[in-house]
Amino acid sequence: MISADTPPAPGRSPYAQTKAYADRVARRLQDDGAPVVVTYPSSVVGPAFFTAAGVTERGWAPIAKAGVAPRMTGGMQMVDVRDVALVHERLMVPGFGPRRYVCGGVMVSFNEMIDVLEQGRGNKIRRIPVPGGLFRSIGWLSDLIGGVLPLGDGISYEAAMLLTAATPTDDKSTLADLDIEAWRSPQAAMLASFGR
Repeated sequence: MISADTPPAPGRSPYAQTKAYADRVARRLQDDGAPVVVTYPSSVVGPAFFTAAGVTERGWAPIAKAGVAPRMTGGMQMVDVRDVALVHERLMVPGFGPRRYVCGGVMVSFNEMIDVLEQGRGNKIRRIPVPGGLFRSIGWLSDLIGGVLPLGDGISYEAAMLLTAATPTDDKSTLADLDIEAWRSPQAAMLASFGR
């Protein structure tokens, strides 16, 4: 369970390492009393608004294009981009001091993600059974080959670890403190990114 008090993980990729470093800096400032507010969105989904697709959409794009996906256990927390915006809107109030909020959203199983991709592309995606260990090995190999060939960010060891771990988040204080009744459906936000 990931909460606002979970220590930052060291991260394997430069992206994750810089996020962890920034979080450690922010927490030190908070410990010193600075009114720094930190949010921790999970995989943010929804249609791009005059921007490039986000990292989550870039991750599923090869599956949607090829029509082939691994069938495996696991999943990931996803949050609708509009909910992330709502959290930030409600945090724009002075005088509350340092705070941290998890915006984990909803746990979506990997198979549920593929169901949504099928709806978005309008036809079936072939699912090939892949054990979690093999999927992580593919991610590890992808990291090695990606140093030489431009594979994109669709699969990496870090992504494979996140998907197969399916670690839930504790968002209770975010929802309660910011008077948010419930998170929107991330599946509907995924579908909206297909223009449906």
